[in-house]
Amino acid sequence: MKGRHAALHDHVDEVLLRDWDPIGVAAFPAAHDEYRTYVSRVVAMLLDCETEASIAAHLEHIATVNMNLPADPERAARIARLLAEAKAQTDAGA
Repeated sequence: MKGRHAALHDHVDEVLLRDWDPIGVAAFPAAHDEYRTYVSRVVAMLLDCETEASIAAHLEHIATVNMNLPADPERAARIARLLAEAKAQTDAGA
């Protein structure tokens, strides 16, 4: 089970950097840890089977409140779907 948790953690980290990337740092290797502080909470939400809507709301909160960026609910919803799919793959042992 620990292996699956680690795999999910890594996948969430990758999705937040590659797909979410609200401040546009993915192209800069020195900034690849930019979103790591958010990974554990998102993983916990996924493991607690929180809804895609609540995960999207969490991402929106980070972007708008923590980063002072304009809201982008469509992006947040798309990323929440990707994260839910990552959890499903991890649960299936993929």
